Amino acid sequence: MAIDQFQKWRRAFQSIQYQNKTIKLNGIQVGYAAVLGQNKPTILLVHGFSAHKHWWDFCLPWLYDAFNIVAIDLCGMGYSEHLDHYDTATTVDLMLALMDHLKIPRFHLVAHSFGAYLSSYCISVHSQRILSFTCIDLDLKIYNPYVDHPNPKIQTPPRRWYPDQESAISRFRLIPEGFAQKDTRWLEYMASQSICPYLDGWSWRFDPNIFNFDKVYCQDTFCQSIKKKKIRCLFIVGEKTKIMNVEQGLKNWYSLVTSEFGSHVIIHDAYHHIMLDQPEDLSLKIINFIQALSQ
Repeated sequence: MAIDQFQKWRRAFQSIQYQNKTIKLNGIQVGYAAVLGQNKPTILLVHGFSAHKHWWDFCLPWLYDAFNIVAIDLCGMGYSEHLDHYDTATTVDLMLALMDHLKIPRFHLVAHSFGAYLSSYCISVHSQRILSFTCIDLDLKIYNPYVDHPNPKIQTPPRRWYPDQESAISRFRLIPEGFAQKDTRWLEYMASQSICPYLDGWSWRFDPNIFNFDKVYCQDTFCQSIKKKKIRCLFIVGEKTKIMNVEQGLKNWYSLVTSEFGSHVIIHDAYHHIMLDQPEDLSLKIINFIQALSQ
């Protein structure tokens, strides 16, 4: 009989004491989850745009064996507070405030997509806190905005409303599209974690105003910080990613961090959301990279 991989994951995940928590930091409510107290390296997991900390859930059974784990909900997403304005500095300050609250002075950054951009800024201004950086499926060189090209303001889309959970879950889509698993229960689980009660119905667990998030150029200081503090960096790319040309993305990566401090791996049969497509392979690549740093 074939092993039911989804049920195997669910049993392993439910055995981990990993619950939603919220705390006021710098006057702002921040959602997070953590598994701490082990004599192991600590990783901070940073999710992508319009996402939340539960995007890492599929990786937890493997990461739990190797690390202390902290996963944050970024401003306006997940269980974190909706704000009048969103910007890079405020968001990164909250990431560090959370680690201060948990009494973790230094840690390994593991970040996906938009979270990797925020992490590059974090390294730019707080490099002394960072032990290593894993950048998952984002071409930082292309993504990083330039000072002389200010972020265009867009009209905030209205918040979506659905009459019941089933209607909301049925509308869940990956952006960009691409899903390597044949079992749709993985997507259904993520959809169930991505909705919340709203106006006697249901909506997505993020604030539409995040689409006017103010980003800053930090590429130069990021590169300088990597070299000055000798921060080792890993670039993980989905073989089938649709947000970049893989070959060009690798060239851009090494133009930023150089082969002295940077390395890369390509996850086969994976699109942009690698933690859904190949959670075990992704987790093992992260584990191998960080554990090798202490050898």
